[in-house]
Amino acid sequence: MRSAGRENLKELRNFMEDKKIDAALFINSDVSPDIHIRYFSGFVQEPGGYSCNLLITKDKRILFTTSLDFKRAKEQADAEVVDIK
Repeated sequence: MRSAGRENLKELRNFMEDKKIDAALFINSDVSPDIHIRYFSGFVQEPGGYSCNLLITKDKRILFTTSLDFKRAKEQADAEVVDIK
C-alpha cells in the first residue's frame, strides 16, 4: 500500500537535512493508533493494538512492530518492516 505521506517524505527529509537531524522516530506504545505512523508508512494500527515505531532516515523508512502485527504490517506498510519479537 502506498502511504499518504509518501509525497511529503521529501519535505520531511529536506527539513531534517537543513536542521542536521539524522533520523525521525515516531513511537507509539499507546492503545490508540498513531496518525504519523499511518501517514508516513501506510500501516493502520488496530485500536487497542500493539506498539510500533517508525524510523525515518534520509534514505529509509523502517517500521518496527510486534510479531502479532508483523504479517499485517508487511501487507500494508510502504516501508521495511522489522519484527521486534
